[in-house]
Amino acid sequence: MATTTVTKESIISNKVNTDNKYLTSLFRQSSDRTQERYKPVMQETLPLKEEKIILIPSRLRELLANTSDEIVVKLGCFPYTNLVYFTVNDNLFIWEYEKGNDENAIGHIDVHPLQDLYIKCVGLVKPRAGRFIDDAQYVLVIVTDKAIHIFGLSNTPTGIVFHDMSSDRYRANYSKKTVESIIGTDDGRIFLIDAGELCELVYEDEGWFSHPCRLEIRSLSTLDQQLRFISNYSSRLRSVVVDDARNLLSVMSDHHIESFLIMKNGGPLKSLGKWSINDDKSGLKGTIISIHPIHVTESSFYCLLAVTSTGHRGYFTCYSINRGYNWFMNHHLNPNLRWPNRLIVDFQCSNTFTEYFLR
Repeated sequence: MATTTVTKESIISNKVNTDNKYLTSLFRQSSDRTQERYKPVMQETLPLKEEKIILIPSRLRELLANTSDEIVVKLGCFPYTNLVYFTVNDNLFIWEYEKGNDENAIGHIDVHPLQDLYIKCVGLVKPRAGRFIDDAQYVLVIVTDKAIHIFGLSNTPTGIVFHDMSSDRYRANYSKKTVESIIGTDDGRIFLIDAGELCELVYEDEGWFSHPCRLEIRSLSTLDQQLRFISNYSSRLRSVVVDDARNLLSVMSDHHIESFLIMKNGGPLKSLGKWSINDDKSGLKGTIISIHPIHVTESSFYCLLAVTSTGHRGYFTCYSINRGYNWFMNHHLNPNLRWPNRLIVDFQCSNTFTEYFLR
């Protein structure tokens, strides 16, 4: 009986053919090479346009107008909800913008008066089942200049509710340096970048030898963590993203990307592969400025998009083979061959990958 040899090339070819419709819609080439080489073909890729204007509540406008150079102000959007946050020093204001200027649309929390001077970073994640924030819809992570604080947050018909968790059980120490990319998984695990390293914020029942809320480094082995204090080594990571559908977590620095498999039930992360832009065969130029998960409904083959400072884009794939995983960059695009007026937007709220063409 004849046997068929399955090679890496045949698997890739089969997957690319399966996703041909996806690739065609993204990269279709114009028949007239004197015109723009690539043109939008999907109805959803329409020019960005103004849909609705919602004025910032007068209470927040007055607060922002009266700020001085000594006051640290930040703002951003929360995933999962229609909530916008404003930080003014150690004060956090959360606005449910669909309610407009209604006073009930604004929630306020003073993290730790007289101790924390200002808020560095804020993140909203889903809670872990069976832990001590059972009655909260979400877990609010607030990083100040002194510590990492955990609060519960619920968005009720009567307004935004904060679940008071002011004890030491809900506070964790960190490096006091830069904290970026607070992100959570569907099962409630929390990851962030602290001083260039991938860390997990663990909150659980208190044990004999462990604090119930603590930060654990995931990007370094135990030995490397010890050497870190001697050699001042850092992975220099800048961002982390999660693909819940594939149980993948990816991190990036200016020059490399690494992906991990998120094990179930809080297990350790399993490294799937590491890729460097400095590799002679990488095909990408510049430095990496952002990474974006590609939702499984948009491609069953491509799982991650990387964008560089020169406009190059790399598409990564991951599949299981021989009881293991193969993760690598399978396709890259040169910005000189693309429509120059192109904006890539990552919607964290809907966890989808979308490209808009600008006319």
